[in-house]
Amino acid sequence: MFEKILNLFAGKKITASSQSESEATVLLITLLYRVDKKITFGEQELLAKTLPSLKWSSGIPVETFQTDAIRKVDLAIKDNKVEELVDAAVTEIKFKDELLNLLNEVAKVDGSVDAQEQKIINLVKSALAR
Repeated sequence: MFEKILNLFAGKKITASSQSESEATVLLITLLYRVDKKITFGEQELLAKTLPSLKWSSGIPVETFQTDAIRKVDLAIKDNKVEELVDAAVTEIKFKDELLNLLNEVAKVDGSVDAQEQKIINLVKSALAR
Protein backbone atom coordinates (compact mmCIF):
# COMPACT_ATOMS: atom_id res chain seq x y z
CA MET A 1 0.00 0.00 0.00
CA PHE A 2 2.82 2.39 0.87
CA GLU A 3 4.37 2.00 -2.58
CA LYS A 4 0.98 2.61 -4.22
CA ILE A 5 0.58 5.88 -2.33
CA LEU A 6 4.15 6.97 -3.08
CA ASN A 7 3.54 6.29 -6.75
CA LEU A 8 0.53 8.61 -6.67
CA PHE A 9 2.87 11.49 -5.89
CA ALA A 10 5.94 10.49 -7.87
CA GLY A 11 6.57 13.27 -10.34
CA LYS A 12 3.20 14.87 -9.66
CA LYS A 13 3.09 18.60 -9.05
CA ILE A 14 0.75 19.77 -6.34
CA THR A 15 -1.30 22.66 -7.63
CA ALA A 16 -0.46 25.13 -4.90
CA SER A 17 -0.32 28.33 -6.90
CA SER A 18 1.55 30.52 -4.44
CA GLN A 19 4.27 30.41 -1.84
CA SER A 20 1.71 30.91 0.93
CA GLU A 21 -0.35 27.93 -0.31
CA SER A 22 2.76 25.77 -0.38
CA GLU A 23 3.71 26.84 3.14
CA ALA A 24 0.18 26.10 4.39
CA THR A 25 0.33 22.67 2.73
CA VAL A 26 3.62 21.82 4.45
CA LEU A 27 2.22 22.98 7.78
CA LEU A 28 -0.97 20.92 7.45
CA ILE A 29 0.81 17.75 6.31
CA THR A 30 3.25 18.15 9.19
CA LEU A 31 0.38 18.57 11.64
CA LEU A 32 -1.36 15.49 10.29
CA TYR A 33 1.60 13.17 10.57
CA ARG A 34 2.69 14.43 14.00
CA VAL A 35 -0.67 14.66 15.76
CA ASP A 36 -0.85 11.00 16.77
CA LYS A 37 2.78 11.01 18.02
CA LYS A 38 3.41 7.86 15.96
CA ILE A 39 5.64 9.05 13.17
CA THR A 40 6.22 6.29 10.65
CA PHE A 41 8.82 5.93 7.96
CA GLY A 42 6.01 5.85 5.40
CA GLU A 43 4.69 9.22 6.51
CA GLN A 44 8.16 10.75 6.41
CA GLU A 45 8.85 9.22 3.00
CA LEU A 46 5.58 10.52 1.57
CA LEU A 47 6.36 13.98 2.90
CA ALA A 48 9.85 13.81 1.37
CA LYS A 49 8.27 12.90 -1.99
CA THR A 50 5.65 15.66 -1.69
CA LEU A 51 7.91 18.58 -0.73
CA PRO A 52 9.73 18.80 -4.09
CA SER A 53 6.39 18.83 -5.91
CA LEU A 54 5.34 22.09 -4.27
CA LYS A 55 5.77 25.45 -5.94
CA TRP A 56 8.51 26.98 -3.81
CA SER A 57 9.90 30.45 -4.39
CA SER A 58 11.16 31.39 -0.93
CA GLY A 59 14.82 32.02 -0.21
CA ILE A 60 14.36 29.57 2.66
CA PRO A 61 14.63 25.94 1.49
CA VAL A 62 11.42 23.93 1.87
CA GLU A 63 13.21 21.49 4.19
CA THR A 64 14.18 24.35 6.52
CA PHE A 65 10.61 25.63 6.47
CA GLN A 66 9.37 22.14 7.30
CA THR A 67 11.73 21.93 10.28
CA ASP A 68 10.21 25.15 11.60
CA ALA A 69 6.72 23.79 10.85
CA ILE A 70 7.50 20.84 13.15
CA ARG A 71 8.24 23.27 15.97
CA LYS A 72 5.02 25.23 15.33
CA VAL A 73 2.92 22.08 15.07
CA ASP A 74 4.35 20.53 18.22
CA LEU A 75 3.72 23.76 20.12
CA ALA A 76 0.13 23.98 18.83
CA ILE A 77 -0.50 20.38 19.89
CA LYS A 78 1.04 20.98 23.33
CA ASP A 79 -0.92 24.22 23.88
CA ASN A 80 -4.22 22.86 22.48
CA LYS A 81 -4.16 25.42 19.66
CA VAL A 82 -4.50 23.02 16.74
CA GLU A 83 -7.78 24.49 15.57
CA GLU A 84 -6.25 27.98 15.43
CA LEU A 85 -3.29 26.62 13.46
CA VAL A 86 -5.62 24.94 10.96
CA ASP A 87 -7.82 28.03 10.62
CA ALA A 88 -4.81 30.23 9.89
CA ALA A 89 -3.33 27.78 7.39
CA VAL A 90 -6.45 27.10 5.31
CA THR A 91 -7.04 30.77 4.55
CA GLU A 92 -4.30 30.43 1.93
CA ILE A 93 -5.62 27.25 0.28
CA LYS A 94 -7.35 27.41 -3.11
CA PHE A 95 -6.92 23.75 -4.18
CA LYS A 96 -9.26 22.41 -1.52
CA ASP A 97 -10.21 19.00 -2.97
CA GLU A 98 -6.62 18.15 -3.84
CA LEU A 99 -5.46 19.13 -0.35
CA LEU A 100 -8.10 16.95 1.30
CA ASN A 101 -7.12 14.02 -0.95
CA LEU A 102 -3.46 14.54 -0.07
CA LEU A 103 -4.21 14.65 3.66
CA ASN A 104 -6.30 11.49 3.40
CA GLU A 105 -3.45 9.69 1.61
CA VAL A 106 -0.92 10.82 4.22
CA ALA A 107 -3.22 9.57 6.98
CA LYS A 108 -3.62 6.18 5.27
CA VAL A 109 0.05 5.63 4.49
CA ASP A 110 0.73 3.75 7.74
CA GLY A 111 -2.16 1.36 7.15
CA SER A 112 -4.87 2.98 9.26
CA VAL A 113 -6.28 6.40 9.97
CA ASP A 114 -5.84 7.29 13.62
CA ALA A 115 -8.75 9.08 15.35
CA GLN A 116 -6.57 12.15 15.88
CA GLU A 117 -5.60 12.18 12.21
CA GLN A 118 -9.26 11.96 11.24
CA LYS A 119 -10.01 14.84 13.60
CA ILE A 120 -7.41 16.99 11.80
CA ILE A 121 -8.84 16.08 8.40
CA ASN A 122 -12.32 16.99 9.64
CA LEU A 123 -11.02 20.29 11.05
CA VAL A 124 -9.39 21.12 7.73
CA LYS A 125 -12.50 20.15 5.78
CA SER A 126 -14.69 22.28 8.03
CA ALA A 127 -12.32 25.25 7.88
CA LEU A 128 -12.12 25.02 4.08
CA ALA A 129 -15.92 25.10 3.86
CA ARG A 130 -16.13 28.47 5.64
